[in-house]
Amino acid sequence: MMNKLLSDDVDFDINSSVNATGQTALFIASIYSQNDLALDLLAKGANINQLDKNGKTASDFATKKSTKKLFKKWKKNN
Repeated sequence: MMNKLLSDDVDFDINSSVNATGQTALFIASIYSQNDLALDLLAKGANINQLDKNGKTASDFATKKSTKKLFKKWKKNN
């Protein structure tokens, strides 16, 4: 499903909320440590600084070191 959403053929706002707390697909990828998906979302324009309704970013939800490193590196390079 995510591959279809990430394709150029689908009109989808990559930064739209996917749940009641205002989290985006990037938040969900972060929560579940889906690093490849997070990178794909970022490459497609996901906003790494977007806040949910509690004032947190997707990187605040990163639980694995590898995911935290991914966000840190992305912020540094972009």
